Amino acid sequence: MNWLMIAAGGALGALSRAGIARLSLWLGFEKHFPWGTLIANALGCLLIGMAFAYVRNHLSSEQALRVSAFFITGYLGSLTTFSTFALQSTELFSSGRIWLAITNIAVSVAIGIACVIGGMALVSKPAVDATAQVTPAAE
Repeated sequence: MNWLMIAAGGALGALSRAGIARLSLWLGFEKHFPWGTLIANALGCLLIGMAFAYVRNHLSSEQALRVSAFFITGYLGSLTTFSTFALQSTELFSSGRIWLAITNIAVSVAIGIACVIGGMALVSKPAVDATAQVTPAAE
């Protein structure tokens, strides 16, 4: 069952990655910098931070295995593109665009780490208790 969940998540992640790449090209972002890859990786980092914190804090171990198989291993594993990031950085170096290569590496790593931390923080904050009764203020 986990293999099917990984495959289903992977298919959706690949389609999402392709959509981000096409949108980035269509908007003209890819002329000088690999924005589509950066966006996919930053989004993947944000989502994995959120998923990790949610799974750790809110799910039983059986539920965690299913969510991890589908979403973390399947969807996010397919969405994020470290190999593409490495290839694009290498191409920037090889074409003599040293500062763009260094910028791509530094910005991708910094944004990735910030997004993981941000995603974890978003999910780790306690939710507002909608069932709590409001005590009227003393007059």
